[in-house]
This record gives sequence, structure tokens and C-alpha cells, in this order.
Amino acid sequence: NNITLDAAVSAAAITNTGGYTGTFTTSNNTITLTGSFQWDGGTFTAGSSTITVGGDWDSSSGTFNYNTSTVDLTGTGTVTGKGSWGIIDFNNLTCAAASKITYVGSTPLHIVGVLTLGSGTITDNLTAIGGNNNSYEIALRQTDGAPIPANSATVDVNQITYLPASGTTTVNGSNFTNSTVILTGPGITLSLGQALSCASLVVRGNSNGVLATLNTNGYNITTSTLLIGLSGNTTRYATLQNTSGSTSTIDLNGALTIYPSDASGANQINANNINFTVSGNWTNSDTFTAGNSTVTFDGTGTQSITSNGKSFNNLIITNPSASGV
Repeated sequence: NNITLDAAVSAAAITNTGGYTGTFTTSNNTITLTGSFQWDGGTFTAGSSTITVGGDWDSSSGTFNYNTSTVDLTGTGTVTGKGSWGIIDFNNLTCAAASKITYVGSTPLHIVGVLTLGSGTITDNLTAIGGNNNSYEIALRQTDGAPIPANSATVDVNQITYLPASGTTTVNGSNFTNSTVILTGPGITLSLGQALSCASLVVRGNSNGVLATLNTNGYNITTSTLLIGLSGNTTRYATLQNTSGSTSTIDLNGALTIYPSDASGANQINANNINFTVSGNWTNSDTFTAGNSTVTFDGTGTQSITSNGKSFNNLIITNPSASGV
């Protein structure tokens, strides 16, 4: 039998271990659970409801129609979705509440609306803070806007992928220090809304023949490695630029790599109003336009420069090692 709510519901938990195969419709009513949500069979149609959950969330086996709903995880618990690149898990998701920990399950988590983080922690399940030894991932699919508003959470998820379908997306990532950030999409622009700090930064088109552009927008970037384009694929194009009148600084604790592209596109850095500090190697296999930039090599060991015939504007070497640059 199908179930249709006619009023708001407060309960300890919703648990469907697969025995129920009908359709549960919220009719846009609010649901508040002190415990967990488990949906392993049938169809749950969320409408525009706000569903508040104090424990774990698991919609990996049943069908969860997210519609325009908001899921609010207020306690410490694990969130597990379908884990498939073709399936969206949530519209809006709120988690990492104050003094609480949200554990991301062992499969990718896809959010088409807004991921709102509190002042708590969101982290890989079964992984120590700062460890990131697995492939756990959050994929943000919102078109236009800021899929993660600025926040004070501790973020320790292995990979955060921005993959909007179109438009201009704002990236707020001052606290992504332990995460690889991939900025990708089909002919889209991703623009920084604040300084970005991450373990590694990748900019590339999400499929063959398309371009993804990162505009620093006058904000700084701190990361270990910066990868422009995709290794082994010459058709997923990428551009890094700064269209703001304010200068951005990109501080690399490791290497910068611009991968080669084919004749139909380019992997490129337009460095006007961008200064670079690099402690690893500089490998350009495509396009670097120096503009008014300054590039400083400040490593402590051997550093190499592969310029692909592209000149620097200002070049400073402070590397003190005997092998140098």
C-alpha cells in the first residue's frame, strides 16, 4: 500500500529494510527524526519537505526522490547515498552541525542544490582526520550560485568535485585543506568567492571537447599541486585567469603542470594579475601567457622548469639548495 502524509511527523526513526515496496509521499510535510533514516525499498517522494535526522542517513538501496527537499542532519552520523555518477542523492543537504561529525560513506555523494555546512566536521568514514586514503567524494551539481556557502566547518573529505551543468559557479573553499578540489564542467566558469586552500587543485573540462575556466576573481590560492587539463587526454580543456583588478597569489607547495591539448582547444594560464610561488617543478606543455605576473621559485631541493617556449614576465629564484633550479 502507498502512504501519504497529511500532517507533519515527529518520530524516532524511519526504517525500511526492504520489506516495504510502495510509495511514501510526504505531501511537502515536515519530518523530524531523533534517530536515523533508512530506505532500502520502494519509493520515498520528498517533495519540498524539510527532513531533519538526528542519526544516520542511508538511501543507498531504495529510491529517494529528492525533488526540492532539504535534508538536515543535526547529529553525528554517516550519510550514504546511491554512490553512482548518474544519480543525484540530495537537493539541499545541511550537515556538520556544531560539535557534531558527519561521516561520508564509502561511495560518492551527489548534491544538486546547496550543501550547507555548520561549524562541526564533515569527514571520510573510517579515515583519520587528514588521512584521506580512500576515494570518498562529494560532487556538487548546482547550476549557478554557490553550492557550498562560506562556512567554518572542518572539511576532511578526500575529493570535492564541482560539476555544474551550466552557468557560473562560486567556489567557497577556505577550509578544504585536506581535500583535492576538482573544478570541471561543460563550458562553464567557476569563480572564487573567497581564498581557496586545498590539498590539490585540478581544472579541466568534464568531457571531450569542452572547456572549464577558473577565475580567481582577485582571491588567493594555497595548494600543493595545480593541474591544468587532464593527463593523457588532450581534449578536456582548461583555463586559469583573473578578471579582477586585484592581484591574486597562487602559493604552490609542490608542482604546477599544464597538460598538452590538441589543436581544437587549449590548456592555458592567463597570468595577468596573478603571482605564483612554486616550491616544486614547473611543467608547461601548452600555453602560459605571463602578462604582468611574477613567478618565484622558493623550493629547498632541485626544481625544474619546462617552459614550452613560453616566457616569464618577472622571474625570481630564492631556492637556496646547491642543485637549485
